[in-house]
Amino acid sequence: MPSSIATSDGPRADWQRASLRGIDDAFSDTRVADRQRLLTALAAAIRDAIATGSPAAAILLDLNSFADINASWGPGAGDEVLQATAARIAQFAAGGFPRGASRQGVTAGRLDADHFLIAIPDAPSMESLKTAAAELVRLLSQPLAVGGQSIAVASRAAIVEIPAHGRTITSILGRGFRLLNGNARGNAGGVAASETPGGEMSMIALERDLASALSAGQISIALQPKVETATRAVKGAEALARWQHPDRGWVAPPVFIEAAERSGLIFDLGLNILRQSCQAGMMFSGRGADFTIAVNVSAHQLSHPDFLGRFLEVIDREGVEPKMLEIEVTETAAMMGGERVLSSLQAIRRCGIAVAIDDFGTGFSNLAALGSFPADILKIDRSLVIEIEQNARAAALLDIALQLGRTFGLATVVEGVETAGQFEKVVALGGDLVQGYFTGRPVAAAEFAERYMKEVGASDHGRA
Repeated sequence: MPSSIATSDGPRADWQRASLRGIDDAFSDTRVADRQRLLTALAAAIRDAIATGSPAAAILLDLNSFADINASWGPGAGDEVLQATAARIAQFAAGGFPRGASRQGVTAGRLDADHFLIAIPDAPSMESLKTAAAELVRLLSQPLAVGGQSIAVASRAAIVEIPAHGRTITSILGRGFRLLNGNARGNAGGVAASETPGGEMSMIALERDLASALSAGQISIALQPKVETATRAVKGAEALARWQHPDRGWVAPPVFIEAAERSGLIFDLGLNILRQSCQAGMMFSGRGADFTIAVNVSAHQLSHPDFLGRFLEVIDREGVEPKMLEIEVTETAAMMGGERVLSSLQAIRRCGIAVAIDDFGTGFSNLAALGSFPADILKIDRSLVIEIEQNARAAALLDIALQLGRTFGLATVVEGVETAGQFEKVVALGGDLVQGYFTGRPVAAAEFAERYMKEVGASDHGRA
């Protein structure tokens, strides 16, 4: 079926099957939560902690040098290690935390790749959490029997207090990844906590490495498809920055983007991502596709005096048509960026590049400003999507956001769609496009072209 989500009269595309039947579906232990359950549990813990004043916590774990297992033993062995690790974590979470925690409410499972998450409402003291996390890290280090071989995988953990060190899913995961990449290797027991000092030095080292990575071409992009609800066709993609550090391994985007903003490297990083996105756009335009690639731009970039000239210079040098590009700016940056930001966005739109307001629903929007803001697209944050299948009020909030988009003449993109039920709900509410694991995970540009673009061009051409 050409570049689309399956309908009732056709088989599912391979990429959709991969989204629906990830490795988590193979877990036989019902205590292991999938990514959707994890995020729902974390959102609930955040709400309760803010409402009651009783602290919660999130523990993030990842496996050291997991890529070496796939390289040495093959992806099948890697899958078995992930399954066994998730089961161990879930079993520990069910009874391994001190009595101060609401044991029934503890939720554990695999977040993505080789990262795992435990959401703990009504958390005990930080010292108790550190002790429990250290015991879990020790447990995970015990060898696993995989394919007749004994494989030992070290891990590390990071603890984030809620709401003291995070009040949103994004801020909590960002802080957790930063701790994992910065502090945890150097802490006893492989555990770092959000109160741990010394992060400043780790960030300085990260900033230094990021400068080298930009020079060495270590920064790449992954493209996540945006799917039109009316046709189920892939109509665009968002370019997401990726950094595979030669020593640290995969560095989470919130971590290195913060480092880029702190160090002033965000301007060069943004131009690097734009250049790669333009190159991908040229590859796709050669296939005849009516297609757009969205690039994230921060307020730091937009307010830079050389931003507009350098931005347009890259586009001109790479030869891509401006109409193939979109830029995404967060709701907060869009509404509070000042005159220089507005001026840059207006100039970009005059060049034929669409502007999207990203993460809508995470800030406190000024509706008057939204109505006059130079934008074409409204991207609705995943936080408004997580509970729409079970919660009528959540669905009503999403409906209001979509109505706002229509009222202001903006195309709407709903982010974070991860289940068939969520997708159908968005369709019923009239969202224009969706983006999320249900319709496709971020992949390298070459894989994106192979998976989606061969038939997109032919399909669009046939409709023209």
